[in-house]
Amino acid sequence: MLPLAERRFVAVYLQPALDAGAASSGAPELTLTGSDFDVADQNGERASVVPTNLAYSIVMNGVAGTFSYDGNCVKTAAADGSGGGVCLSDIPLMGELGLGHPALTVVHEDGGWYVSLVGTFADWTRTLSDNTARLKAEGKLDDPAWLQQQLPSGMSPLAPAGL
Repeated sequence: MLPLAERRFVAVYLQPALDAGAASSGAPELTLTGSDFDVADQNGERASVVPTNLAYSIVMNGVAGTFSYDGNCVKTAAADGSGGGVCLSDIPLMGELGLGHPALTVVHEDGGWYVSLVGTFADWTRTLSDNTARLKAEGKLDDPAWLQQQLPSGMSPLAPAGL
């Protein structure tokens, strides 16, 4: 659940669009089947938590599937046997950018802890910006060989740019 301010934002600005989309395409049924977190850092009413087990089952348009994250690997599976996964440890660049073990920002409110999407996005953006600037200053981002070593085999550092 979101903190009060973020719940209000969603209710006023996003929920009407979400409801319209759900009515036209059929809203997915999402069920949390596992959730374990380690506290990475706590400062008063705010903390960072790292998921160590996050699992959902989902049914969308009559198709069932699962999603899981164990703190390193994301895995998906559909009822038909299709699916796949990726592990952050297979992408060294994620660690270099400070996102090797992404944490969620939570805030304490009304006796409980709530995931702050805005806080999480802000923290990830700050971490990404700080580490990108560091890597640029070190000259690593200008070194194609270093970049290639940071990506899984077969992935080009130029692929996202369409080059």
